[in-house]
Amino acid sequence: MTTAADAAMKSPWRVAESANACLVNCASQAEACKRVCPSSYSGPCLSSCDNQAQFCQQSCQRK
Repeated sequence: MTTAADAAMKSPWRVAESANACLVNCASQAEACKRVCPSSYSGPCLSSCDNQAQFCQQSCQRK
C-alpha cells in the first residue's frame, strides 16, 4: 500500500516520463511525415512536417 507521500514523490517522475513519451511520439510522427514527402515537392512538405512537429512538441509541454 502506498502512502500519499509515496505518490507525491513518484508523481514528478510520471510527469517527466509522460512528457518524454509525448516528445518521442512527436519525433516519430515527424519522421513518418517526412518519409511520405514526394521528391518533387520536398521543400514545402518537409517544412510542413517540421511545423507539425513543433506544434506537437509545444502541446507536450502544456500537458
